[in-house]
This record gives sequence, C-alpha cells and structure tokens, in this order.
Amino acid sequence: RAKGQSITYTKEMLDEYVRCKEDIIYFAEKYFYITTIDKGKIKIPLFEYQKKIIKAYMEPPDERRHVILMQPRQSGKTTVTNIFLLHYLLFNKDKNVAIIANKEKTALGIMRKLKMSFEMLPLWLQQGIVEGGWNKSSILLENGVFVLASTTSGDSISGDTISLLYMDEFAKVKPHIAEDFITATYPVISSGKTSKIIITSTPKGMNHFYEFWAGAVRGPDKGGNNFFPVKVNWWEHPERDEKWKDEIIRDI
Repeated sequence: RAKGQSITYTKEMLDEYVRCKEDIIYFAEKYFYITTIDKGKIKIPLFEYQKKIIKAYMEPPDERRHVILMQPRQSGKTTVTNIFLLHYLLFNKDKNVAIIANKEKTALGIMRKLKMSFEMLPLWLQQGIVEGGWNKSSILLENGVFVLASTTSGDSISGDTISLLYMDEFAKVKPHIAEDFITATYPVISSGKTSKIIITSTPKGMNHFYEFWAGAVRGPDKGGNNFFPVKVNWWEHPERDEKWKDEIIRDI
C-alpha cells in the first residue's frame, strides 16, 4: 500500500482494525502469517509460552519498562518478536525502531521476515509506505514509523532517537563490541521516558547478556535493573518431550 493510497473502509474493517489494535493476540492469530518451505503461507497457532512473551512485550509486569527474554533455539523466538514488532509499527505514530543483532545477516533476516508478514496483511490493515521507504535494511511508513536493521556496534544507531530497541542474540555479541554498544548507545535510549528495550538470546556463558539477566532477576528493589525477565524452558514447547531431548543429545 502506497502513501496516500485511498482505502474504502467498511464498518467491519473498522471494527477489526480497532480490535487488532487493542488485542495483539487476536491480531496475531488472525492476521499474522509466515512462509514455510513445505506449506507456503500459513497462520501459526500460538503456544501458551508465546502468548506469555507477547503480553510481556506489550506491558511488562511489576511496573518495569523493558523485557529480557531467555529462550531455547528453534522455539519461535524471532517469530514471536516479529508479531510484536509488526503490531508496534502498525499502531503507533512517529516512532523509530532499531533491530540490532550480533551479525548484520541476522538483523537483515529479521527485517526480511517482518516485511514479508507486513506484505501478507490485508491492505486496509497496512500503513502506507513512503516513496523510497521500503529498503533492504529499513522501512518508512506514512504514520511516521521508521524501522532500521543493523549489526551491534558502538556507532550503529548512535545519534538516533530510538523509541523501541530490539537486540537479538545478545549473548553471542563479542564482549568488547557489547561494551562499546552499551557505553555509547544504551544510556541515550534508556533515558527516554517511554522508550522500550527488548533483549533476547539463548544463553551462552557469563557475558553482558548474563549481567542484564541477573540484574533483571534481582529487580530494581534489590539493586538490579528495570528489565522484566522472561524465561522459556525447552519442555514448554508442546512438541518436545523426553524422547525429543534424548534424540537431540545423541545427535549433538
């Protein structure tokens, strides 16, 4: 949908638009699609742990502002976060979103999936795309929302006013790069009264992700940080049991 493109809304469309804005789970289960090799375009049923993550993203409990997610591989971490990102860019105005990952390829992969999900929305649910605003590493919509994908570095988003920062696989970022990024960028973003930071990763030793996680577990009342910790265990996935566990252990 182009910027300024005329859309004729029916009452049913308007009702759906309002319901999607107010209920992200409804939006996800009815309008969010992914593309698979075997089945093409499909909807995905959300598991309970995925709903828990999305709700935490929307409104972190305990009056905290940010979220840190520790989750196993191949359990839908990127998909769930993309649902939140898609909802955020559709139903906000004049916001800057930064998608940061340990590798540029990973960040661009998240952006690609986000754009594919956007394209599969009905036109009346989309925001118009500004001319020249649909690029490999960025999106600019007519509601003033700008999305940028980049690798984690000290100057990747320095100087930008970021409303939502998503840092993926933060445990895999090399320590000196994570240090530079946190020193140069994190204070600027966290100083905003309404800005939100989401950190996700699989665990990988004692590093900056671990420090953020430990601080979130302690909480602000005990000298910790303002992140709400969400942990997903491998057995929370309905299709994984002890047999699956034994097979994975044997294989790797």
